[in-house]
Amino acid sequence: MARREAFDRVDVVEGRDVDHYEPPAEGTINVFVDGDRPWLVTFLCPCRCTELVMAPLVGNRWRVEGYERGEVTLSPSVHRTVGCRSHFFVQGNRVEWC
Repeated sequence: MARREAFDRVDVVEGRDVDHYEPPAEGTINVFVDGDRPWLVTFLCPCRCTELVMAPLVGNRWRVEGYERGEVTLSPSVHRTVGCRSHFFVQGNRVEWC
């Protein structure tokens, strides 16, 4: 199966309760917010290995922009060091492979 080139949907999930959270559907980016502050981004790896990617926004690691408009830009890149070892950027819901 070919790698994903873009995400189709952005869902904003309110609150911090991830204990009862279902992983996102294929092609969906979930942005968790507490009030008006995003704190976590999750999605299935776009290489289609089906692994869940979790990008915590606490601290200085990742930043997310555009989720309010339904177009996520996540920076810096995601570089998986285990499993599929994919390396990519998410820019305006598009996947830019490294």
